[in-house]
Amino acid sequence: MKQQPSVSIQKLYDVKQQMFEANYERWVNDVLFTFNWWLLIILTLVVIFIWLKALDTSRLLEILFVGLCIGILATILDVTGDSLSFWTYGYKVVQIITPLNPVDLAVLPVAYMLIYQWFTKWKPYIWATIALAAIGTFVAEPVFELLGIYHLNTWKFIYSFPIYIAMGIGIKALTHKMMAIQRRARSTKQGEEDAT
Repeated sequence: MKQQPSVSIQKLYDVKQQMFEANYERWVNDVLFTFNWWLLIILTLVVIFIWLKALDTSRLLEILFVGLCIGILATILDVTGDSLSFWTYGYKVVQIITPLNPVDLAVLPVAYMLIYQWFTKWKPYIWATIALAAIGTFVAEPVFELLGIYHLNTWKFIYSFPIYIAMGIGIKALTHKMMAIQRRARSTKQGEEDAT
């Protein structure tokens, strides 16, 4: 015999719809075209401009892989934290998307890509990643909270510090592993072509 769910799908949909309508009304009336909204737009454009000027195009795919992985990981962590109500965003560029896109898809990927590009050896890379983690944790996040862009519910700034470091170290290790796999595959293919 099928057991009835404790909360119906319709009830969940109704609550979700009410939440969407309240968020949309707030976004249109209190967020769109405000100082903080423009700040997020300008921050995104400036970070992308800096990245385009500084990018080492000879390593384009490798560096883009780092940025893509950071963007995906940051978005997953951000959606998870928001869904668990660890934090809330008072200002978003696009209302229908949960995470803080300028940070998840521009600021963090570009910061990690530039560190990856400029610090090729592990020791300086780790120190640069620690510096980025400190700036993100103890400067950027508090400023965003002060501006009302980011509001901590149960999260503490210090929790972000090891996560920023782990993201940087993990993505560099993954990138090096992928590059090694690619080199082996190319070497094998070249050896087979030379044999024929």
